[in-house]
Amino acid sequence: LRADRPLATLDAALRLGFDAPSGRGELLWGTFSQIGPLRWSYLLSVSTTQPLTVQLDDMGAAAGEKFLLWDVWRDPNATSLQEVAAGAGVVVPQSPATTEKTVDTGSYQVLAPILASGWSFLEARKTVPASRRRFSEVTSSSDGFSVSVRGATRETVVLWALAPPGKGAETTGGRRVVGVTCQGGECSGVDCDVEMRLTCGAAGCTCG
Repeated sequence: LRADRPLATLDAALRLGFDAPSGRGELLWGTFSQIGPLRWSYLLSVSTTQPLTVQLDDMGAAAGEKFLLWDVWRDPNATSLQEVAAGAGVVVPQSPATTEKTVDTGSYQVLAPILASGWSFLEARKTVPASRRRFSEVTSSSDGFSVSVRGATRETVVLWALAPPGKGAETTGGRRVVGVTCQGGECSGVDCDVEMRLTCGAAGCTCG
């Protein structure tokens, strides 16, 4: 499972280098997964010397699109998500200090789009949690969403559905993480795929 393109240096990192007295740019890379009109963005920083602000435009976000920001390495269970308003910036934290000369520190952040219903989703504990190899055909209803999930024969796929505020017990970011397991059935042929569908709404989430 991978993103649509390899990681590449962001224009924002180059601009920071032009503005810095030392002329040194920050080590900041990005890539994305595009599923229909929706874009999940991935932001990797290493040895940043200060907090940095990256605009959603730098990540190729569509006008008017809102996101949930997941700081993966600091919050592996997605218990403290932040909402990023349309047109706003994302703060990349300064890299933690280290006394090890051969060790670099940094951050890995994921931006997940918020659907019209207020929901979002990710594949749990994956470096690329919204690969086009895994997901397709996302539809949003008045109170939920549905997405096609692709897996190998008998593969177990663990997903996180991120409920909008007010839909049950909430995380510190105002959203409830609903864990959903999709269990693939049997398929025949070489490298065959099993198609499943995740559906979430007011009554909860199912996958089958």
